[in-house]
Amino acid sequence: LDAYNFRATVGRSVPLLVQEVAKNEVLFTIAQHLLANSNVSSAFAQVLLDYLLPRIHEISGDKPGKTDEGKSTETKTAEDAKATEDEKSDAPSNSASILLRLFKITFGSVTLFAQNEEVLRPHLQAIVWGCLRHCAICDFPGNFFVLLRSLFRSIAGGKFESSYQELKSLLPVILTSLMRLYRQGQDETMSHIIIELCLI
Repeated sequence: LDAYNFRATVGRSVPLLVQEVAKNEVLFTIAQHLLANSNVSSAFAQVLLDYLLPRIHEISGDKPGKTDEGKSTETKTAEDAKATEDEKSDAPSNSASILLRLFKITFGSVTLFAQNEEVLRPHLQAIVWGCLRHCAICDFPGNFFVLLRSLFRSIAGGKFESSYQELKSLLPVILTSLMRLYRQGQDETMSHIIIELCLI
């Protein structure tokens, strides 16, 4: 398949892949193998980013609150039973972990294939802003700090000058945001990650 047909064909299957990985973690190797294949790596990286970016908020693992006002007892009981049945297969923390890992292996692929940097670069600012925004408002921001660290490590070291330039103008704002989050009193692990982010 050429890149266009690969994206059109495989792109439709990414939601299914994520669902199946939640049931059987071994299937995550499918994504790893595709990103490690020089023939399709850049196309698959684009497919993953197209899927992941609109869902970046989901990596926090927060479970959205729901209001029960106006619902009958029978309706709530049925919904509670359904939620209990689905708890293991649809746990937010499990989904968050899968999405985070997909982001991380996509970032890591730029060290394998130079063309993957070209795929990632247009999305850098959106990823950084998304992480910083959700760090400030969600109850469990740890995964966003981990995602930023993974991104910065992938493009650090002077190998990816174009990506560095893409973020260079944002560095003062990024540092200010990180220090504000640090002063909010994150736990020790998160504080260490924030310090590392400032130093990368």
